[in-house]
Amino acid sequence: VDPITSLLDSVSEKYEREGLSENKVSSSGIARMGGDSSTSYDAGTNHQSAPQWLLDDGPVEPESIGASGGMPPLVFSNSYRALPELGLRFTDAGASTFIGPMVPIFSRPARIFAGYLYSNLSDGWSSGAAVWHASQQIKQELGKEHPAWLSYGLRGYGTLALQYL
Repeated sequence: VDPITSLLDSVSEKYEREGLSENKVSSSGIARMGGDSSTSYDAGTNHQSAPQWLLDDGPVEPESIGASGGMPPLVFSNSYRALPELGLRFTDAGASTFIGPMVPIFSRPARIFAGYLYSNLSDGWSSGAAVWHASQQIKQELGKEHPAWLSYGLRGYGTLALQYL
């Protein structure tokens, strides 16, 4: 089981045990459905708030994970524009490193990149080097004309490696 699946499983288990308290998840309605990330609309202030992961059992906000003490040091998300929309929120909530795409990316290249990234991390590469190497690997596989190799970035500590966790 990869770390993100494990994290999402633990969030789901916690939700089933404790439910959602009002102070952890806002009463915002979901403005954009579909994908892994969604932007919510806060009717009380009439402005869009930051994106969140939209799961089958409800939205997950980085601040909720951080407040509960369950924030992992390394977060990888393949959700829609994860780095610019979720990266700062995850690092502010306690993650040391956040990795994700800067632009929308199709599922197939996203899965290929994730496979390379996880492989590189398990081989002992630091997070920054693992992202760079995965980019080179996907460039070699899909060709330099395919934008996937340019799509990913990192926020936080590029020196974080699994052996230090």
